[in-house]
Amino acid sequence: MTETTYDRLHRYIDPALALTLLLTLFLLVPLLRNPGLPNGPDVLYHSYRVAEMNRSWSHGLFFPSWAEGFYLGYGSPLFHFYARLTYQFASALHFAFGMEALDSMRTTLLLSLVACAAGMHLFAQRRFGRLGGVIAGLVYAYAPFLMYTEAYARGAYPELLAFALFPWLLWRVDALRDQATALNVAGVAIAQVALINAHNLMAMTLTGITVLWLLFEAALQQFNREASRMSAGPSLLALLAIALGIGASATFWLPVLLESHSVHLENLTVAGLLDYRDGFARLDELLATPPINDAGAINGLRILKIIGPAQWSLGLLGLLSAAWLYIRGYRSRHPGAFLGLIGFAAVALLLLLMMLPSAERFWSAIRPLQFLQFPWRLLGPLAACLAICAAANGLWLERLAGRYQLSLTALAIALPIASVIPLLFVPEWRHATLDTSLPAFHQEELSGRQRGTTFTDEFRPRDVHTTPAATADLLADYADGYPIDKLNRSSLPAGATAELLHNSPQSLAWRVKSREAFQAEIYNFYWLGWRAEADGEALEMGPSAHHGLMSVALPAGDYQLRVFLGSTPARDMAAAISLASALALVFIAWRTRKRQGTVRPYGSSAPLTR
Repeated sequence: MTETTYDRLHRYIDPALALTLLLTLFLLVPLLRNPGLPNGPDVLYHSYRVAEMNRSWSHGLFFPSWAEGFYLGYGSPLFHFYARLTYQFASALHFAFGMEALDSMRTTLLLSLVACAAGMHLFAQRRFGRLGGVIAGLVYAYAPFLMYTEAYARGAYPELLAFALFPWLLWRVDALRDQATALNVAGVAIAQVALINAHNLMAMTLTGITVLWLLFEAALQQFNREASRMSAGPSLLALLAIALGIGASATFWLPVLLESHSVHLENLTVAGLLDYRDGFARLDELLATPPINDAGAINGLRILKIIGPAQWSLGLLGLLSAAWLYIRGYRSRHPGAFLGLIGFAAVALLLLLMMLPSAERFWSAIRPLQFLQFPWRLLGPLAACLAICAAANGLWLERLAGRYQLSLTALAIALPIASVIPLLFVPEWRHATLDTSLPAFHQEELSGRQRGTTFTDEFRPRDVHTTPAATADLLADYADGYPIDKLNRSSLPAGATAELLHNSPQSLAWRVKSREAFQAEIYNFYWLGWRAEADGEALEMGPSAHHGLMSVALPAGDYQLRVFLGSTPARDMAAAISLASALALVFIAWRTRKRQGTVRPYGSSAPLTR
C-alpha cells in the first residue's frame, strides 16, 4: 500500500500536540501586541540580570558567579546564589540571534508558556491518550497563576521556567519507567539538572512532588493485584537518575548551602512584605473567577491568588470519572494510570490546605518552608496536579458516541481558554520598555529603586556593613564601557604607578611599580574566593573596614598584580560531586543501553478494555 503525504506527516507530526500548541498561542497575545514586557515588580530585576549575564558571556564566562556591575559597580555574587538558567538561555538567544536583553527576555517568556503546554501534553498523553494530553496541556498553560500572575503581574520568569520544566521531567521519568534505555536515563538527569538551575525554591518543591509520585506508584505496583507482576526496578532506576541529576547540579546548590553565611540570605524572611503570614489565601478567593484587570493597582497589574474555574472543575471531574471507570472494571494499558491519580489528587489537596490561613501553625513550625515567602506560590504545583487529574477526562470522552463526543470535547478544550479571557487583555500602558545598560541601571540604584537587583539586599557580601557611596570615576568608567579600572588611585603612594592590563567580570590585572609597600584598595566587594597575586605569589587580601571593599597588601617593586575569583573548599567539593555524578550517569546509561523495561507503556490511546 502506497504511503500518502498525510501518512508521512502523521509519522513525524503529532496532530494532538500541534493542536495544543496552536491553542496555546492565545496566551501570547498580550506580549505580541505590545512592546516591552508587562510592568510586573520583578521585571526590572530579571531584565538587568540578563544584561549582566550578556556581559559575562561576552568575556567567555558562561557560568559566572559574580555580577560585576551591580551595587554601583562594586559587584555582587548574585549568580552564585540565584539560579541562572533563565539568564543563560536569554543570553544564548542574544548571542545566537542578536536580540537585545529585553527582547531575549520576551522570547524566553513566550517559550516558557509554550513549554508549559507542550510538556504537560506529552506527559498526560502517555497515560490518558491524545485527547487527555490536549486537555491537560491547556488546563496547565491557562492556569491563571502561570499565564497571568507569574508571566505578567509578577514577572517571575525563573519561577515560570521551573514550572515549564516540571512536566518535562515527569514525562522523561515516565518514559524511563517504561523502557530503561541510555537515552531515557540521560533525559531524566538532564531535566533534573535544568529544573534545579531554573529556580532554587521551586526546584526543591517540584522535585519533592516527583519523588513522592514515584514512591507512591511504586508502592501501588506492589499491592495492586493487576500490577503485582511488575518489577519495582524501573521506578528505582528513575529515582537513581533523579539522584544523579541532583548530584550533577552540586556545583550550584552545594555552595549555596555551605557558603550562605557569606551573604545576607536571612533577609529573605525578615522583610515585612515577604512575611509568609501575609501570603495565605481564603478558600473563596482561591475558587474565584478571573476578574477584569484592576486599573487602580500601583502598576496596573494585580497578583491573582486563584486556582481557576477550569482547573479545579475539570480536575475534579477527571478524578471522579477515573474513579467511576475503575470501579466499573475498565482498565487502561497500565493500571497505575488510574491509581496514580490518587497520588496527584492527594498532593493537590495538601497544597490547597497549605495555602489556607489555617495552615499558619504548620508554616511556623517548619522553618525551611518560610523561605517560600508566599504560600500562594504553591498555586503553580497545584495547577500541575490538577492538569494531570483533568487529563483523565480524555478517557470517558473517547468512549462517547460521535455527536456527544464532539460537543463535550470542544467544551472541555474551550473552557480553560474561555475562563481566562478577561486576563488576555493587557493594555500597552501596562508594558515597560527600558534601557538595560549599566549606566541606566546605576541610575536606578542611585534613585533607590534597585539595590543589586534584589528587594531584600540578600546577596550583599557579609563584610559590607555599610554600602559605600557611588564613586564618580568608577561610574564614568562603566558609562564608557570596557575596560574598567577598579583600582582606587588615591591609595597609591607618591611616585607609584599602576597600568591596567586586563579587566573582565571575574579577573583584573595591573602592572604596578612602587618604591615602597602599601595597602591598595580596589573598588570591588571582597567575598569568598577572591584572591590577589603579585607575579604568581599570593598576597594578603581582606575586606576594608565597614565598606567591605578589597584591601590588598602590595609589596614594593615592579610586578604584575592579578586579582581573580578563585575556588573554595565548598566549590571544590561540589565540583567533585558533580563530576562523580556525571561519570556515574554515563556508566548507568552505558549499562542500560540495550536493556528493555518490564513495565508496559502507559499510553491509553487504545480503547479501554474490561
